[in-house]
Amino acid sequence: MNSNKTKKKNIALVHYSYPPVIGGVEFIMEAHAKQFAQAGHQVKIITGVGRSVEENISIHRIKDFSTDSEETEIVQEELRNGFLTERFGKLKNKLKKEIQKALGDISVCFVHNVLTMHFNMALTAAFSEIIKEWGEEKDFYIWCHDATLNNPDYRIPNRGKYPWKLLQEVQPHCRYITISSWRKKQLSELFGMDSSSVQIVPNGVDIRSFLGVTDFIWQIAQDLDLFHQEIVLFFPSRILRRKNYELAIHITHALNRLGKKSLLLLTGPPDPHNSKTKEYLSELCALIKKLDCEKEVIFIHNLKEKYGQDFKIGYSHLQALYSLSDILLLPSSQEGF
Repeated sequence: MNSNKTKKKNIALVHYSYPPVIGGVEFIMEAHAKQFAQAGHQVKIITGVGRSVEENISIHRIKDFSTDSEETEIVQEELRNGFLTERFGKLKNKLKKEIQKALGDISVCFVHNVLTMHFNMALTAAFSEIIKEWGEEKDFYIWCHDATLNNPDYRIPNRGKYPWKLLQEVQPHCRYITISSWRKKQLSELFGMDSSSVQIVPNGVDIRSFLGVTDFIWQIAQDLDLFHQEIVLFFPSRILRRKNYELAIHITHALNRLGKKSLLLLTGPPDPHNSKTKEYLSELCALIKKLDCEKEVIFIHNLKEKYGQDFKIGYSHLQALYSLSDILLLPSSQEGF
């Protein structure tokens, strides 16, 4: 394995297709590519179809990577009918040559599914040969989202014959990655390898983008360590006695006493039209101090000191806080709705 420790690298991500083609692997690859690019690496997507307008991400299209290219479909049909023809060899050699050209300036290569799925066996064979030849010069990571030979939906009658047998062959000089402990178990059995040889990297979700969290709330979430809480309780209301804040505070305190790391977010300021709310707020602060749960109960309006006098919680911020919370807590003693 190449031991090059250069901070910024030329990285390739490989798959049959790339967005805007819709698919789970495609979306994961796109997210990985953006993360690498944001870290300053140069990213090359080697694929049959796809495009990108992102900075530091280039697309290197090789037509016959695509599972629906004319030549790929012909060769795949021949293989399904039990014929390993000269046409397969020509396509494999053509792909190998084009891949080698694309990988010329690459130091790290992530190959997604190509070596464990049967959709383009000429491509599988080409990559298998390249890895055997270049595996000590470049870092290859075999990213296994799925595996044909573990899936009963796919029937490969000649799985012990070339090229199908490549789908259960351990590639030398490579690191294997999969998405779950179940896939890890399956791959270990398929390849006859120790499970410690397969790393697990679950498919992630870009929470900020997916939930539409505003920059401001994202910063607050980071500062409050929101993502390391087991339970985040959200109480959006003005501070009025009938809202029963005491119960919310006791619930949060009890959860933490039970070993569930919990945080209560209180968004509302005291009602400016009701002078009695200041007295109520003082009572709540005394209760929080008595229970020693100052770090468990957060009055969002108190963050003005940290984020400035222009600090305001608007509708989009409330929506973002709601999305990031686990429980909407409304313990009012009485309401008009």
